Amino acid sequence: MEKIKVKTVEILKFTFNPLSTNCYLINANGYSIIVDPSNMSDYETEELIHEIKNTNLYIFNTHGHFDHIVGNVILKRLYKNTKLIIHKYDSDMLLDPIKNKSYLAGIEIISPKADIEIELETELLLGRLNVKVVHTPGHTRGSISIIFDKFVFTGDTLFAGTVGVAKDYPNAFNELINSIKEKILILQDDYVVLPGHGDITKISDERSFNPFLN
Repeated sequence: MEKIKVKTVEILKFTFNPLSTNCYLINANGYSIIVDPSNMSDYETEELIHEIKNTNLYIFNTHGHFDHIVGNVILKRLYKNTKLIIHKYDSDMLLDPIKNKSYLAGIEIISPKADIEIELETELLLGRLNVKVVHTPGHTRGSISIIFDKFVFTGDTLFAGTVGVAKDYPNAFNELINSIKEKILILQDDYVVLPGHGDITKISDERSFNPFLN
């Protein structure tokens, strides 16, 4: 586990499952917020829930691939006041091992249904934290990025020094690049980027050095 401090907010970063998928936890005033619960084993789940401080839980799935949604079912079971959030276009992936690609790993991941389906740009107030959810398609049709004050969760859309795979539908890669340039790179240089895999980065670094964005 890694602790990341952005202004007054502490973000806990875990890296779980065989695909080394990042899971993030924020304990806010009265809420705990999880982005991409990638916990697959009992040990990983125990490590995560040990750090969850509130029973009012908000889970954001940045998209519907199995390694980002695998922990939904156990967390929904353990925390009855959980709200599960995903974009409308990826919501059917939660329930379908073929669409969420878990069948390719020889397993069957089925998540509970979403409680909130994002469609348009959405703003939420969780405790004292303002959260903006924006649609950033490309990696999947329903990929989202989740923007807080001075940091953004980008899922598998933008990584440190590279971008996500985008080949599931026609024009997906162009859509991915447009999503990054029009929805993410418009943030200020000092915004911290927290991706679905790998190391964290900053908007300034990706704007200046990412070879896919120049």
